Amino acid sequence: MVRDDQPIPADTSSEASPPMSERERAIDVGALGRHLWARRWRILIPTVLAAVIAAVAVNMVTPYYSSEARLLIESGQTVFNRPQSEQGAGDERSVVEPEAVQSQVQVILSRDLARQVVRDLKLDERPEFAPQPGFLSRLLGMAGIRREASQTTREDAALAVLAKNLNVYNFERSRVIAIDYSSPDPELSARIANAFAEDYLKLQQVSRANATRQSTQWLATEIEALRTKVGDAEAKVEAFRSKANLYVGANGTTLTAQQLGELSTQLTSAQAQKAEAESKAAAIRAQLRNGGAIEVSEVLNSDLIRALVERRIMLRAALAEQSATLLARHPRIKELRAQIADLDGQIRAEAMTMVRSFEDSAKLAGARVDAVSNQLDQIKQQAATAGGQDVELRALEREARAQRDLLESFLGRYRDAASRSDPASVQPDARIISMASAAIEPTYPKKLPIILMAALAMMLLAAALSAIGVLMAAAPSEDDEPDAPSPVPGPVQGDGPHHLPWIGSPGSDVPEAGAARAEAMAETRLADLSRLVELRGEGARLVIVTGPEPDEGVARCALALARSLAAPERRVVLVCLDVSSEALNALGLDERAPGLTDLLFAVASFSETIHRDNASRSHLIPPGRGSRDADGLVAADRLILILSALAQTYDHVVVAAPPLGMAVGAGKIAALKPTLILVTRPDGSATDAVEAFDTLAARGFGEIAMVTFARDEATAEPAVEEAAA
Repeated sequence: MVRDDQPIPADTSSEASPPMSERERAIDVGALGRHLWARRWRILIPTVLAAVIAAVAVNMVTPYYSSEARLLIESGQTVFNRPQSEQGAGDERSVVEPEAVQSQVQVILSRDLARQVVRDLKLDERPEFAPQPGFLSRLLGMAGIRREASQTTREDAALAVLAKNLNVYNFERSRVIAIDYSSPDPELSARIANAFAEDYLKLQQVSRANATRQSTQWLATEIEALRTKVGDAEAKVEAFRSKANLYVGANGTTLTAQQLGELSTQLTSAQAQKAEAESKAAAIRAQLRNGGAIEVSEVLNSDLIRALVERRIMLRAALAEQSATLLARHPRIKELRAQIADLDGQIRAEAMTMVRSFEDSAKLAGARVDAVSNQLDQIKQQAATAGGQDVELRALEREARAQRDLLESFLGRYRDAASRSDPASVQPDARIISMASAAIEPTYPKKLPIILMAALAMMLLAAALSAIGVLMAAAPSEDDEPDAPSPVPGPVQGDGPHHLPWIGSPGSDVPEAGAARAEAMAETRLADLSRLVELRGEGARLVIVTGPEPDEGVARCALALARSLAAPERRVVLVCLDVSSEALNALGLDERAPGLTDLLFAVASFSETIHRDNASRSHLIPPGRGSRDADGLVAADRLILILSALAQTYDHVVVAAPPLGMAVGAGKIAALKPTLILVTRPDGSATDAVEAFDTLAARGFGEIAMVTFARDEATAEPAVEEAAA
């Protein structure tokens, strides 16, 4: 048990922890529930009253009805009403960006559109849109802090009320805009929402028509200026063409170019005629020189030569006929031969006449070639002289043509714009997809949720006040003498180490006392230690049991504490980190059963390493089958993860640990902020215990309690077993 006169193992300037009073004990939830049930009418009556008051209040509040109209932002142009200049653009202009949708939301919220709705529906004539200023408003207006009511027009007041109850927003990832309006009159709220949607479409039509009308006026001015420019440019072209004699023929070519073409054709024809005549004369002369038959087509086609040839043929036939009966010196034969010779001479004479005719034709063709060549050279010289002038003429023509094309383009745009000057002919970039209708249920106030929330809040408040009253009534006053000093304080807040009680200090056991006395003292120490852990609650989810030096009493203390804490409403697990303890290795489990070392080295899982204690309701994780180096296990990084996971699952995690004063991984365990139980031997000195306390505090442990427990104190285990049974 705890003694008030025991020294505290820490700094001598620190005071001992005071005894724990009754109000610091754990709250009995069951008793508190029974007290609240006994006072249930004190809770239910205020709850019902709050619900009734809330019901009356929400029924007195003027209900507001909301109506919503929806618009779809899209291009209203089709292939039939699209301007001529945009016919080839396709559907690229129909894509509406999210920024454009947000811009249209602001247009709907604009004051000009709201003013148009007020005028269309004559809202400034309705009393709810022209509220009378109160006394405070008039007073602020007279003081100059607020605008006086007399200076505020009815239209401005209506606009203020309209803007207050209007909500315009667009749905995320869509081009739909919702226009929501709330009003005490459901019909009026629907009319206002629809009026905003319709006036927005009209505003778009009017604005686009105005823009088109301005464009038409600008185009008309530009067209008049362009017409003057086109006339001047074309006049310059004609004047320069006349001055430079650069007239254009039927095919769009200049006269000089046409003359060059014609002369080139004539020259080619004359040269061909000359060559043909010379060749024919040479061929006939060559045949006459050889004395052979003349077979030139022009000679054969001559009528005279054809008649002479036929006469010669007849005479030769007669000569052949007469030669059959007459001799060569017969006069008849001589006559026929003379006639044939005369015909041959005539044919040659006629051929020579044709030769001279062809030669004369060749001479004429040559003269013509010379004349055409001279004329062609003259025309070439003229063309070379007119080249620079032609370049200047083409430049003037290009300028005139550019002005003409621009004028025609502006004329086309002017016709398109003029056809869209009327707002009725302009399609807006939006359409109404849902008209607002009169709401049936009010959107404000939500009667049932408000009544339920008021009733629930009052019920919680009444329950809290009743619970506080019960706790205050059960708490003793400061003048009352406590029944018994509490051995354990509650959790102490702070950054430094906290001195928890020293349970059973060294030298408190009387050696001459009998076995019954020693057993009673051991049970008392175990009960005090269990009560310490229970009352610390969340601060003792992780309990580290260690000692200043290796001692079997540490393992037995941890085992007895775990069995004592185990209860149906508490889940307790014992972690055997002191793998060299005989008491922990002899818990009756299978030697081949997996344990902590298997869990540290990821050889087994939690479900395989957690076993049930045969003597109590607690669970335990045995040392395991791996390494027996306790210091190495303490320094393992995975140990911190295992202890954190167990602390989230169990109400209390009791760790039977080796001495941690000089262990390498003690600082990591201290970072978990456990409740540390320092077990000292009955025959040890207080100085050694204080030194061990300071060493652990230097390693970072903040909540340290001390208990004196002998290695042979196993008498508490049967008592625990009986309690568990």
